[in-house]
Amino acid sequence: MPPLPPGTAEQAIQDALGHAVGDVFVDFSTAPLAAASIAQVHRATLRSGEIVAVKIRRRGIERIIEADLTILSELASLAERHVADAALYSLSELVNEFARTIRREQDLVREGRLIERIASQFAGDPTVRFPRICWPLSTTSVLTMEFLDGVKVSAVGTSEAPDLDPRLVARRGADAVLGQILGHGLFHADPHPGTFSSCRAISSRS
Repeated sequence: MPPLPPGTAEQAIQDALGHAVGDVFVDFSTAPLAAASIAQVHRATLRSGEIVAVKIRRRGIERIIEADLTILSELASLAERHVADAALYSLSELVNEFARTIRREQDLVREGRLIERIASQFAGDPTVRFPRICWPLSTTSVLTMEFLDGVKVSAVGTSEAPDLDPRLVARRGADAVLGQILGHGLFHADPHPGTFSSCRAISSRS
């Protein structure tokens, strides 16, 4: 997604935290690290010197999502009335489930709690690392996390990360995902930079 207009992220932080960006962060990168449909992520530095990733929900996204959900619901009802095989797919139920999920996804406090819950599943496992949540600087629309540097899985074994073993990364990645799904029943299903940019979930060094 294209980034928010200049100054929008800073204003959203001030509205959410009640303080100007300069009062909270020593440094705040105006260019986002990643931008997704619901939020975008910026790198910043706390007054303590700690580098953090700040995830900011797009202003007005709630209205856009609700309008889209209304359209989807109407289309599902229309299809169920006029398409013979539509009943096989339970379209209205699919829309309702999607609505429930995407409404929850907009709550960044809930996301932070889920990060902590999933991280607890790997307590003591040195191959998996999740960011610490900075709760004093987090709200339903802003999530501040420890910044963890790393590379994308697609860069493993390339000139960008030549010292990382693709087989080891693949094995540890599979172990982490299967452990979440089969062992705990709770897993992070969308770990790309736009939604989880501060997390290097798989350590690839032996």
